[in-house]
Amino acid sequence: MQENRLRLRLKEDVHLDHEGFGNVNALMQEKHIFYDDALLKSERTQDDYLFPVLAELSGIPFVHKEQVLFPEELRNVLPEATMRKHMILPIARRGQVLDVVTIDPMNLYVFQEIFRDTGYRLNTFYANKYRIESLLNSTFGDSADLRKAMEDFGDGPSEEDGPDQNTVTAMDKISAAMKDEKDAPTVKYVQELFKQAIRQKASDIHIEPRQKKFIIRLRIDGVLREIPSPPKHLQNNIITIVKVMADLNISEKRAPQDGRIRLPFEGREIDFRVSSLPTIYGEKIVIRVLDTSSIVLEFSALGFAKDDEEKLTKVIQAPHGIILAAGPTGSGKTTTLYTVLKEVATDDINVTTMEDPVEYRLDNISQCQVEIKAGMTFANGLRAIMRQDPDVIMVGEIRDLETAEIAIQASLTGHLVLSTIHTNSAIGTIGRLENMGCDTFLVAATIACIIAQRLVRRLCTSCKAEYMAAPDYLASMGVKTDKPFKLFKNVGCDKCAFTGYKGRMGIHEILIPDDEMRELVGKKVSEFELFRHARKNCGLKLLKESGIRKVLQGLSTYDQVVAATI
Repeated sequence: MQENRLRLRLKEDVHLDHEGFGNVNALMQEKHIFYDDALLKSERTQDDYLFPVLAELSGIPFVHKEQVLFPEELRNVLPEATMRKHMILPIARRGQVLDVVTIDPMNLYVFQEIFRDTGYRLNTFYANKYRIESLLNSTFGDSADLRKAMEDFGDGPSEEDGPDQNTVTAMDKISAAMKDEKDAPTVKYVQELFKQAIRQKASDIHIEPRQKKFIIRLRIDGVLREIPSPPKHLQNNIITIVKVMADLNISEKRAPQDGRIRLPFEGREIDFRVSSLPTIYGEKIVIRVLDTSSIVLEFSALGFAKDDEEKLTKVIQAPHGIILAAGPTGSGKTTTLYTVLKEVATDDINVTTMEDPVEYRLDNISQCQVEIKAGMTFANGLRAIMRQDPDVIMVGEIRDLETAEIAIQASLTGHLVLSTIHTNSAIGTIGRLENMGCDTFLVAATIACIIAQRLVRRLCTSCKAEYMAAPDYLASMGVKTDKPFKLFKNVGCDKCAFTGYKGRMGIHEILIPDDEMRELVGKKVSEFELFRHARKNCGLKLLKESGIRKVLQGLSTYDQVVAATI
């Protein structure tokens, strides 16, 4: 009932159109979350609006963020883990009654649990989610659990122990790596490190030995941030524990290795891709965090402009051809392809993928994973898929001539093929395929679309500030005007960790070749001639132009665009 009333209120206040409601509903079904959570994740509205409206509709009082304080004497009345998990903050106490602010004042089961564990009855109020998070972080620290784990570290060096390779789960493998109780704090630190990375929506964990110290950094919104790191003498123990979890050979320290970890976290499974690299001061470990719960597979959510989305919709309806997503590592290529797959995968189409690893699990498609040790390479897997009567094929990456040729043959025989490739631009992708050794006539005949992309940081919608940009500044962006224009700059608040940015979005360069361009590709003309034709006849817009459009819409800043496209 409240959800329906909220929908009507949104329609009146926010003018959420049919498409907006559709995106929110899709997010609810994908992530199995409630309507209000989906609204916040989709950024169709902000908590400054949402929670006061929920309070009004439910009749439960709302406490404005300026009035939400966390008294020092109440900081230990509830466990930190409970407050973080359920977004509950005590603001006053009267005997055995606690006044608390929360984002879900009707969660009676949790309140009964707290009463049973602490003896406190709760008097609940609504408050903004990010105000609660900010006070918890400022009180306990973003990395409070890590600091607590570090308190138990000893001062002396710890010896490296070997694992029991017959263990089953990642947590079991950690336990197997322990031969002494003195290792327990190290294990706890590693466990908290993974949890912290998930909570802060980090894309990568960097574990880096240096000459005199051992540092750990998280990449959040594309920027590396150092977190509390353990003493140097625990370097080998921590690296060993991570390698055991990832099924890597702990006795091999002179060669790179790759592995995977899967851990449970708050009712869902999180995948991690682990890479080790020998350095002069020890093995460096980089862990890619694959938390699919934070990804929305919608073109608009990924940053595609409406006209680009329309172009892609037409292309993916074709029965055959190759669609390539191009860009460096971490530019969102795979997410774009999954969004395309979500659009084309229906019950009457056979869709099969070959990935390394499988990052998102989707319905209506068959997903296969590369297993090098078993001989399941991209090329071998693609050959096997071709014997499975597919309609649409996704290959995780085209990295060699063999895979490229099989993809081209699949396209020529009536299949739609999706893949990623590491190149800097859409036009440069054609040259990359030629350099691999692909026949240019076949490349010209099969390429249906190339999507080059980068990720730029998105301005925090809660604190961004508008200003009037001078014509000279706009001219440096390539915008011709003789009048000031309203732009936005980053400020910083408790919702964005005082960076002024929150999340990232894509900027895109979409090339759909016409017949004349295919002929030019077959003739092996220069990249400059292809570029000139694409600009004039194929409607090619550059990555920087896509980024500037985002700046003019108030979604990012010009500095971010320049940094991503330089």
